[in-house]
Amino acid sequence: MDDTGKLNALEQGDNAHGKVFDRAAQPSLFEQFSRAPRRVKIIAGLIGAFLLYTLSGGSILGTGIAKTRYTLVKPRYLGYGGRWPGYKRLNHLVILGDSYSETGFNPDGQLPTPEDPLGNPPDHNAWTSANGPNWAVLLPTIYNQSLLRTVNLAHGGATVDQNLIPQYHPAVRSLSRQVREQFIPKFGGFSPPKDFSWKQEDTLFMLWMGINDVHNSFAWQNKSDVQYKTLATYASLVDQLYQAGGRNFLFMTIPPTDLSPITMHEGAAVQAAERGDITVWNDNVLQMAKELYARYNDVTSFVFDTHALFTQIINNPCSHPETCDYKIVDEWCPAYKNMLPQTMYMKHDDCEYSIDKYLWKDALHPTFRIHNATAKMVSQFLAAVPSR
Repeated sequence: MDDTGKLNALEQGDNAHGKVFDRAAQPSLFEQFSRAPRRVKIIAGLIGAFLLYTLSGGSILGTGIAKTRYTLVKPRYLGYGGRWPGYKRLNHLVILGDSYSETGFNPDGQLPTPEDPLGNPPDHNAWTSANGPNWAVLLPTIYNQSLLRTVNLAHGGATVDQNLIPQYHPAVRSLSRQVREQFIPKFGGFSPPKDFSWKQEDTLFMLWMGINDVHNSFAWQNKSDVQYKTLATYASLVDQLYQAGGRNFLFMTIPPTDLSPITMHEGAAVQAAERGDITVWNDNVLQMAKELYARYNDVTSFVFDTHALFTQIINNPCSHPETCDYKIVDEWCPAYKNMLPQTMYMKHDDCEYSIDKYLWKDALHPTFRIHNATAKMVSQFLAAVPSR
Protein backbone atom coordinates (compact mmCIF):
# COMPACT_ATOMS: atom_id res chain seq x y z
CA MET A 1 0.00 0.00 0.00
CA ASP A 2 1.43 3.43 -0.88
CA ASP A 3 1.45 6.33 1.60
CA THR A 4 -1.76 7.79 0.19
CA GLY A 5 -3.54 4.53 0.83
CA LYS A 6 -2.27 4.52 4.40
CA LEU A 7 -3.58 8.03 4.99
CA ASN A 8 -7.03 7.15 3.70
CA ALA A 9 -7.10 3.96 5.71
CA LEU A 10 -6.07 5.82 8.87
CA GLU A 11 -8.79 8.41 8.45
CA GLN A 12 -11.44 5.81 7.66
CA GLY A 13 -10.28 3.37 10.33
CA ASP A 14 -10.41 0.38 7.98
CA ASN A 15 -6.92 -1.09 8.34
CA ALA A 16 -4.72 -2.34 11.18
CA HIS A 17 -3.49 1.20 11.74
CA GLY A 18 -6.96 2.69 11.90
CA LYS A 19 -7.41 1.66 15.52
CA VAL A 20 -4.48 0.68 17.67
CA PHE A 21 -6.45 -1.89 19.63
CA ASP A 22 -8.42 -3.63 16.87
CA ARG A 23 -8.04 -7.39 16.77
CA ALA A 24 -7.24 -9.28 13.54
CA ALA A 25 -10.25 -10.27 11.44
CA GLN A 26 -11.77 -13.61 12.46
CA PRO A 27 -15.13 -15.44 12.26
CA SER A 28 -17.87 -13.96 14.37
CA LEU A 29 -18.56 -15.44 17.78
CA PHE A 30 -21.87 -16.79 16.46
CA GLU A 31 -20.12 -18.54 13.55
CA GLN A 32 -17.51 -20.04 15.88
CA PHE A 33 -20.18 -21.19 18.31
CA SER A 34 -22.35 -22.77 15.59
CA ARG A 35 -19.40 -24.85 14.42
CA ALA A 36 -18.48 -26.11 17.88
CA PRO A 37 -19.28 -29.68 19.11
CA ARG A 38 -22.39 -30.13 21.25
CA ARG A 39 -20.44 -30.64 24.48
CA VAL A 40 -18.58 -27.36 23.87
CA LYS A 41 -21.91 -25.56 23.43
CA ILE A 42 -23.16 -26.95 26.76
CA ILE A 43 -20.01 -25.90 28.58
CA ALA A 44 -20.15 -22.47 26.94
CA GLY A 45 -23.77 -22.10 28.05
CA LEU A 46 -22.86 -22.86 31.65
CA ILE A 47 -19.97 -20.41 31.54
CA GLY A 48 -22.22 -17.75 30.02
CA ALA A 49 -24.79 -18.20 32.78
CA PHE A 50 -22.05 -17.89 35.38
CA LEU A 51 -20.72 -14.69 33.77
CA LEU A 52 -24.18 -13.14 33.65
CA TYR A 53 -24.63 -13.98 37.31
CA THR A 54 -21.32 -12.46 38.39
CA LEU A 55 -21.65 -9.35 36.22
CA SER A 56 -25.06 -8.67 37.71
CA GLY A 57 -23.47 -8.57 41.15
CA GLY A 58 -23.48 -12.21 42.23
CA SER A 59 -20.39 -14.12 43.26
CA ILE A 60 -19.99 -17.80 44.09
CA LEU A 61 -16.86 -17.15 46.12
CA GLY A 62 -18.04 -13.84 47.49
CA THR A 63 -14.74 -12.13 46.67
CA GLY A 64 -15.12 -11.14 43.01
CA ILE A 65 -14.95 -7.50 41.89
CA ALA A 66 -18.10 -6.57 40.01
CA LYS A 67 -17.40 -4.52 36.89
CA THR A 68 -19.80 -1.74 36.03
CA ARG A 69 -19.92 0.35 32.88
CA TYR A 70 -21.20 3.88 33.34
CA THR A 71 -22.48 5.93 30.41
CA LEU A 72 -22.90 9.55 31.39
CA VAL A 73 -24.30 12.65 29.68
CA LYS A 74 -23.53 11.51 26.13
CA PRO A 75 -22.45 8.17 24.62
CA ARG A 76 -18.85 9.44 24.31
CA TYR A 77 -18.65 10.42 27.97
CA LEU A 78 -17.63 7.02 29.24
CA GLY A 79 -16.47 5.55 32.51
CA TYR A 80 -15.44 2.02 33.31
CA GLY A 81 -15.54 1.38 37.03
CA GLY A 82 -13.34 -0.81 39.20
CA ARG A 83 -12.98 0.46 42.76
CA TRP A 84 -13.90 4.11 42.25
CA PRO A 85 -13.82 5.97 45.60
CA GLY A 86 -16.13 8.75 44.44
CA TYR A 87 -15.16 12.35 43.69
CA LYS A 88 -15.66 13.48 47.30
CA ARG A 89 -13.14 10.94 48.55
CA LEU A 90 -10.30 11.93 46.24
CA ASN A 91 -7.36 13.60 47.96
CA HIS A 92 -4.72 13.69 45.22
CA LEU A 93 -4.53 14.51 41.51
CA VAL A 94 -1.70 13.76 39.10
CA ILE A 95 -1.99 15.75 35.87
CA LEU A 96 0.04 15.03 32.74
CA GLY A 97 -0.23 16.81 29.41
CA ASP A 98 0.77 19.84 27.37
CA SER A 99 0.21 23.61 27.35
CA TYR A 100 -3.54 23.27 27.81
CA SER A 101 -2.79 21.85 31.27
CA GLU A 102 0.57 23.36 32.33
CA THR A 103 0.77 25.46 35.49
CA GLY A 104 4.57 25.72 35.79
CA PHE A 105 4.80 23.17 38.61
CA ASN A 106 8.32 22.13 39.59
CA PRO A 107 8.41 18.63 41.15
CA ASP A 108 11.57 19.61 43.04
CA GLY A 109 9.94 22.68 44.54
CA GLN A 110 7.31 23.18 47.22
CA LEU A 111 4.87 20.27 47.11
CA PRO A 112 1.11 20.75 47.60
CA THR A 113 -0.17 21.80 51.01
CA PRO A 114 -3.65 22.36 52.46
CA GLU A 115 -3.04 26.09 52.04
CA ASP A 116 -1.89 25.71 48.43
CA PRO A 117 -3.05 22.42 46.89
CA LEU A 118 -1.09 23.22 43.71
CA GLY A 119 2.24 23.58 45.51
CA ASN A 120 4.27 25.84 43.28
CA PRO A 121 4.89 28.32 41.68
CA PRO A 122 3.29 31.06 43.80
CA ASP A 123 1.41 32.57 40.84
CA HIS A 124 -0.07 29.56 39.06
CA ASN A 125 -2.00 31.65 36.55
CA ALA A 126 1.15 33.29 35.19
CA TRP A 127 2.30 29.98 33.73
CA THR A 128 -0.81 28.97 31.87
CA SER A 129 -1.56 29.46 28.18
CA ALA A 130 -5.03 30.81 29.03
CA ASN A 131 -4.25 34.36 30.23
CA GLY A 132 -5.70 33.32 33.56
CA PRO A 133 -6.50 30.10 35.37
CA ASN A 134 -6.72 27.00 33.21
CA TRP A 135 -8.78 23.91 34.01
CA ALA A 136 -5.89 22.36 35.99
CA VAL A 137 -5.92 25.36 38.34
CA LEU A 138 -9.68 25.62 38.65
CA LEU A 139 -10.57 21.94 39.19
CA PRO A 140 -8.55 21.45 42.42
CA THR A 141 -9.27 24.91 43.83
CA ILE A 142 -12.80 25.91 42.75
CA TYR A 143 -14.64 22.80 41.60
CA ASN A 144 -13.22 20.39 44.18
CA GLN A 145 -15.32 18.60 46.77
CA SER A 146 -12.33 17.74 48.96
CA LEU A 147 -8.73 18.80 49.45
CA LEU A 148 -7.08 17.85 46.15
CA ARG A 149 -3.32 18.04 46.48
CA THR A 150 -2.15 18.24 42.88
CA VAL A 151 1.08 17.33 41.13
CA ASN A 152 0.94 18.78 37.61
CA LEU A 153 3.75 17.60 35.34
CA ALA A 154 2.22 18.93 32.09
CA HIS A 155 4.61 20.85 29.87
CA GLY A 156 3.74 23.20 27.02
CA GLY A 157 4.47 21.75 23.58
CA ALA A 158 4.58 18.15 24.79
CA THR A 159 3.94 15.22 22.50
CA VAL A 160 3.75 11.62 23.67
CA ASP A 161 7.34 10.92 22.62
CA GLN A 162 9.86 13.35 21.15
CA ASN A 163 11.47 10.51 19.18
CA LEU A 164 8.22 9.75 17.38
CA ILE A 165 6.69 13.20 16.89
CA PRO A 166 9.21 15.98 17.61
CA GLN A 167 8.21 18.93 19.76
CA TYR A 168 8.95 22.56 19.00
CA HIS A 169 12.03 22.20 21.22
CA PRO A 170 13.72 18.97 22.38
CA ALA A 171 13.96 20.32 25.94
CA VAL A 172 10.17 20.12 26.28
CA ARG A 173 9.17 17.31 28.63
CA SER A 174 7.20 14.84 26.54
CA LEU A 175 4.65 12.55 28.16
CA SER A 176 7.33 9.84 28.13
CA ARG A 177 9.62 12.07 30.18
CA GLN A 178 6.83 13.22 32.47
CA VAL A 179 6.11 9.59 33.34
CA ARG A 180 9.57 8.03 33.29
CA GLU A 181 11.81 10.86 34.45
CA GLN A 182 9.53 12.77 36.79
CA PHE A 183 6.54 10.90 38.16
CA ILE A 184 7.93 7.39 38.60
CA PRO A 185 11.30 8.35 40.17
CA LYS A 186 9.91 11.00 42.51
CA PHE A 187 6.31 10.01 43.21
CA GLY A 188 5.77 6.49 41.89
CA GLY A 189 5.82 3.12 43.52
CA PHE A 190 4.39 2.39 46.91
CA SER A 191 6.58 4.71 49.01
CA PRO A 192 5.65 8.22 47.82
CA PRO A 193 7.25 11.32 49.36
CA LYS A 194 5.93 12.34 52.75
CA ASP A 195 4.65 15.68 51.40
CA PHE A 196 2.61 13.92 48.69
CA SER A 197 1.54 10.69 50.33
CA TRP A 198 -0.93 9.60 47.69
CA LYS A 199 -2.63 6.22 47.76
CA GLN A 200 -4.11 4.06 45.04
CA GLU A 201 -7.64 4.56 46.32
CA ASP A 202 -7.57 8.35 46.75
CA THR A 203 -5.71 9.51 43.63
CA LEU A 204 -6.90 10.32 40.11
CA PHE A 205 -4.48 10.43 37.17
CA MET A 206 -5.64 12.92 34.53
CA LEU A 207 -4.11 12.90 31.04
CA TRP A 208 -4.86 15.38 28.27
CA MET A 209 -2.60 14.45 25.36
CA GLY A 210 -2.62 14.46 21.58
CA ILE A 211 -3.08 18.10 20.59
CA ASN A 212 0.55 18.52 19.52
CA ASP A 213 0.88 14.93 18.31
CA VAL A 214 -1.88 15.39 15.74
CA HIS A 215 -1.15 19.02 14.89
CA ASN A 216 2.55 18.37 14.33
CA SER A 217 2.05 15.28 12.15
CA PHE A 218 -1.29 15.35 10.33
CA ALA A 219 0.38 16.55 7.10
CA TRP A 220 3.12 13.89 7.11
CA GLN A 221 3.19 11.29 4.37
CA ASN A 222 3.96 8.54 6.90
CA LYS A 223 1.53 9.70 9.57
CA SER A 224 -0.33 6.38 9.60
CA ASP A 225 2.70 4.52 10.93
CA VAL A 226 3.87 7.30 13.24
CA GLN A 227 0.53 7.99 14.85
CA TYR A 228 -0.06 4.26 15.32
CA LYS A 229 3.24 3.94 17.17
CA THR A 230 2.49 7.08 19.17
CA LEU A 231 -0.86 5.80 20.39
CA ALA A 232 0.70 2.46 21.29
CA THR A 233 3.37 4.32 23.28
CA TYR A 234 0.64 6.33 25.02
CA ALA A 235 -1.02 3.10 26.13
CA SER A 236 2.33 1.72 27.29
CA LEU A 237 2.99 4.80 29.42
CA VAL A 238 -0.43 4.47 31.04
CA ASP A 239 0.44 0.87 31.83
CA GLN A 240 3.64 2.09 33.48
CA LEU A 241 1.56 4.46 35.63
CA TYR A 242 -0.53 1.47 36.66
CA GLN A 243 2.60 -0.47 37.60
CA ALA A 244 3.66 2.55 39.67
CA GLY A 245 0.42 2.40 41.65
CA GLY A 246 -2.14 4.33 39.59
CA ARG A 247 -5.63 2.87 39.65
CA ASN A 248 -8.00 5.71 38.70
CA PHE A 249 -7.54 7.33 35.28
CA LEU A 250 -9.32 10.08 33.36
CA PHE A 251 -8.43 10.71 29.71
CA MET A 252 -9.46 13.89 27.90
CA THR A 253 -10.01 13.91 24.16
CA ILE A 254 -8.40 16.33 21.71
CA PRO A 255 -10.59 19.42 21.27
CA PRO A 256 -11.50 20.57 17.74
CA THR A 257 -8.20 22.32 17.01
CA ASP A 258 -9.17 22.15 13.34
CA LEU A 259 -11.40 25.09 14.30
CA SER A 260 -8.51 27.04 15.82
CA PRO A 261 -7.22 30.05 13.86
CA ILE A 262 -3.88 28.40 13.08
CA THR A 263 -5.62 25.65 11.10
CA MET A 264 -8.57 27.66 9.77
CA HIS A 265 -6.17 30.05 8.06
CA GLU A 266 -4.77 27.11 6.06
CA GLY A 267 -8.07 26.41 4.34
CA ALA A 268 -10.76 23.75 4.21
CA ALA A 269 -8.54 20.90 2.93
CA VAL A 270 -6.05 21.29 5.77
CA GLN A 271 -8.88 21.52 8.28
CA ALA A 272 -10.39 18.31 6.97
CA ALA A 273 -7.06 16.48 7.20
CA GLU A 274 -6.51 17.51 10.82
CA ARG A 275 -10.14 16.80 11.69
CA GLY A 276 -9.82 13.24 10.40
CA ASP A 277 -6.75 12.55 12.51
CA ILE A 278 -8.37 14.08 15.60
CA THR A 279 -11.26 11.65 15.17
CA VAL A 280 -8.90 8.68 14.87
CA TRP A 281 -6.96 9.76 17.97
CA ASN A 282 -10.07 10.29 20.06
CA ASP A 283 -11.58 6.96 19.00
CA ASN A 284 -8.38 5.24 20.05
CA VAL A 285 -8.37 6.99 23.42
CA LEU A 286 -11.85 5.59 24.03
CA GLN A 287 -10.63 2.15 23.09
CA MET A 288 -7.54 2.53 25.25
CA ALA A 289 -9.75 3.28 28.25
CA LYS A 290 -11.78 0.14 27.57
CA GLU A 291 -8.67 -2.01 27.15
CA LEU A 292 -7.14 -0.68 30.35
CA TYR A 293 -10.25 -1.61 32.31
CA ALA A 294 -10.46 -5.01 30.64
CA ARG A 295 -6.83 -5.77 31.47
CA TYR A 296 -6.94 -4.83 35.17
CA ASN A 297 -10.02 -5.50 37.28
CA ASP A 298 -9.02 -2.92 39.91
CA VAL A 299 -8.87 0.03 37.48
CA THR A 300 -11.38 2.82 37.00
CA SER A 301 -11.00 4.35 33.56
CA PHE A 302 -12.88 7.49 32.45
CA VAL A 303 -12.96 9.41 29.19
CA PHE A 304 -14.14 13.01 29.20
CA ASP A 305 -15.14 14.25 25.76
CA THR A 306 -13.46 17.66 25.64
CA HIS A 307 -13.99 17.65 21.88
CA ALA A 308 -17.77 17.70 22.27
CA LEU A 309 -17.63 20.41 24.93
CA PHE A 310 -15.39 22.74 22.90
CA THR A 311 -17.45 22.17 19.77
CA GLN A 312 -20.63 23.07 21.63
CA ILE A 313 -19.12 26.28 23.00
CA ILE A 314 -17.60 27.33 19.67
CA ASN A 315 -20.98 26.86 17.99
CA ASN A 316 -22.86 28.60 20.79
CA PRO A 317 -20.85 30.40 23.50
CA CYS A 318 -23.98 30.83 25.62
CA SER A 319 -24.48 27.07 25.81
CA HIS A 320 -22.50 27.46 29.05
CA PRO A 321 -22.80 30.51 31.32
CA GLU A 322 -19.03 30.53 31.89
CA THR A 323 -18.43 31.29 28.19
CA CYS A 324 -21.39 33.48 27.27
CA ASP A 325 -19.20 36.62 27.28
CA TYR A 326 -17.22 35.43 24.27
CA LYS A 327 -17.68 37.72 21.28
CA ILE A 328 -15.14 36.20 18.88
CA VAL A 329 -14.78 32.42 18.59
CA ASP A 330 -13.01 32.02 15.24
CA GLU A 331 -10.21 34.56 15.43
CA TRP A 332 -7.70 36.13 17.82
CA CYS A 333 -6.02 39.48 18.25
CA PRO A 334 -2.22 39.26 17.69
CA ALA A 335 -1.57 42.01 20.22
CA TYR A 336 -2.49 39.58 23.00
CA LYS A 337 -0.20 36.74 21.92
CA ASN A 338 2.86 37.37 24.09
CA MET A 339 1.36 39.42 26.90
CA LEU A 340 1.50 37.96 30.40
CA PRO A 341 -1.81 38.09 32.28
CA GLN A 342 -1.55 41.58 33.72
CA THR A 343 -5.26 41.11 34.14
CA MET A 344 -7.63 38.47 32.85
CA TYR A 345 -9.76 41.26 31.37
CA MET A 346 -7.13 43.56 29.83
CA LYS A 347 -7.92 45.55 26.71
CA HIS A 348 -5.27 46.38 24.10
CA ASP A 349 -5.80 49.42 21.93
CA ASP A 350 -5.15 47.40 18.79
CA CYS A 351 -7.89 44.87 19.63
CA GLU A 352 -11.63 45.27 19.25
CA TYR A 353 -12.43 43.62 22.56
CA SER A 354 -10.73 42.84 25.86
CA ILE A 355 -8.89 39.54 25.82
CA ASP A 356 -11.55 37.65 27.79
CA LYS A 357 -14.03 38.25 24.95
CA TYR A 358 -11.91 36.17 22.56
CA LEU A 359 -12.13 32.39 22.79
CA TRP A 360 -8.58 32.16 21.39
CA LYS A 361 -5.70 33.90 23.16
CA ASP A 362 -3.49 33.15 20.17
CA ALA A 363 -3.75 30.93 17.10
CA LEU A 364 -4.00 27.68 19.11
CA HIS A 365 -4.58 28.33 22.82
CA PRO A 366 -7.99 29.21 24.32
CA THR A 367 -8.55 31.80 27.03
CA PHE A 368 -9.62 31.09 30.58
CA ARG A 369 -13.41 31.13 30.14
CA ILE A 370 -13.56 27.84 28.24
CA HIS A 371 -11.12 26.35 30.75
CA ASN A 372 -13.57 27.37 33.46
CA ALA A 373 -16.40 25.54 31.70
CA THR A 374 -14.13 22.52 31.21
CA ALA A 375 -13.20 22.31 34.90
CA LYS A 376 -16.84 22.65 35.92
CA MET A 377 -18.02 19.93 33.54
CA VAL A 378 -15.21 17.56 34.52
CA SER A 379 -16.15 17.98 38.19
CA GLN A 380 -19.83 17.31 37.44
CA PHE A 381 -18.86 14.31 35.35
CA LEU A 382 -16.79 12.79 38.16
CA ALA A 383 -19.31 13.63 40.86
CA ALA A 384 -22.06 11.82 38.91
CA VAL A 385 -20.28 8.46 39.19
CA PRO A 386 -21.21 6.77 42.50
CA SER A 387 -18.49 5.26 44.62
CA ARG A 388 -18.17 1.49 44.70
